[in-house]
Amino acid sequence: MISTGRATRITWGPPKVLNEQHWHFDLLDEGQLDRLADYRCVVLPETGPLRPETVSRLDDYVRRGGKLFATGNTLAAGEWR
Repeated sequence: MISTGRATRITWGPPKVLNEQHWHFDLLDEGQLDRLADYRCVVLPETGPLRPETVSRLDDYVRRGGKLFATGNTLAAGEWR
């Protein structure tokens, strides 16, 4: 999961669900995007607007076969192609 530092109640919902299902996950921030290749799936839990560099890195991650799951208003402003 990627955090943009804007933690809200909604942001912590996905980690709670993953914990309850006993799924292993890591929390990353935008400064750790160089680690994306280590993951089969990235979850963006209601992050709100993302920096253009972050969108570019996520786009590259998906083009290379990574899976992206975004919830809420994440990328709703047309940031994703």
